[in-house]
Amino acid sequence: MRRPVLAVLATAALVTTGLAGAPAANAGSQVVLPITGTTSLANPLAGGAVLDMPAGAKIVGDLDLLRDPLLVGDMVIPPIRAKVRALGIPVLGDTTSTVVLEPVGKTEARAGDGGFVTATTSFRIALPEVRSDLPLADKLNLGGPSCKTGVITTTLKSTEPLSLSDAFPMKATFTIPEITGCPKFLAIPLSSWALNALMGGDGNTLDLMVGPITTAPGQTATPAPVTRPAAAAKSASSVRATAKTFRYGKAGKVAVSVRSSRAATGKVRVYKGKKLLATKRLVDGKTRVTLRKKSLKAGKHRLRVVYAGSSTVRSSRTTVVVRVVKRWRHP
Repeated sequence: MRRPVLAVLATAALVTTGLAGAPAANAGSQVVLPITGTTSLANPLAGGAVLDMPAGAKIVGDLDLLRDPLLVGDMVIPPIRAKVRALGIPVLGDTTSTVVLEPVGKTEARAGDGGFVTATTSFRIALPEVRSDLPLADKLNLGGPSCKTGVITTTLKSTEPLSLSDAFPMKATFTIPEITGCPKFLAIPLSSWALNALMGGDGNTLDLMVGPITTAPGQTATPAPVTRPAAAAKSASSVRATAKTFRYGKAGKVAVSVRSSRAATGKVRVYKGKKLLATKRLVDGKTRVTLRKKSLKAGKHRLRVVYAGSSTVRSSRTTVVVRVVKRWRHP
């Protein structure tokens, strides 16, 4: 079904106004959208495993704002090194796996009313290597070159409108179908049985940040076709961030406030090094940014809190130290 003409115009207007001073993605442009975030396994035998998207994950494709779909491209995801604790049993259940998300066909993105985006993508989960962390047992590989699932098709949906100048969140759920082609032992398909028992089923989630969109290498970026009068000087801002002790395995919150002589609006982002952990919009100059469970390991972490600024207020940043504990002591 083709999206309404009004949705096309709304999206084009949204994109254009968001690109003042930035490279424009014109009709037929080759673009790159970086991908960060996590894949979570719902099967209780997998112990709540969360797989981080590896560095270099991206969508590379052709963007045309006046076409439906507006983006047609290829998902490029390097192999993921995953730690999974089977049955939730420490040591005995600990495994290390190489997980490969193999794209099947093109990823197609469409924009609907309000500039919200849906993207349909298909892939297989390949398991070339699955080994126990126990000494000697690590010599046995339950995976293999042909060990993979059937085709998985899911639809990612954005929870914020499309932006070409900022990353935006997209979420999806999917079912892991039967895993086949794994090694047999004494002619018995024990590997396939074990991996299906550990990973199979529905309720698995993709929780991603996509973008910001940039032109692909070799493409020429042209100025955005937007003419604006000279902007008035922006007001300075300062950021304050605080956080209580996090409990490992539970979501935690960072309280953020932005002070300025003008009303501070826009987004706040929280980073661990170069990794984006979460994004949240300010309301009356304040917000509480939720960090996903297991996004931080036990210990102390210095996080970077960045206020992106607005048309009237300059950006600013600060740091906050977060302590994550595994054993919770009640006061």
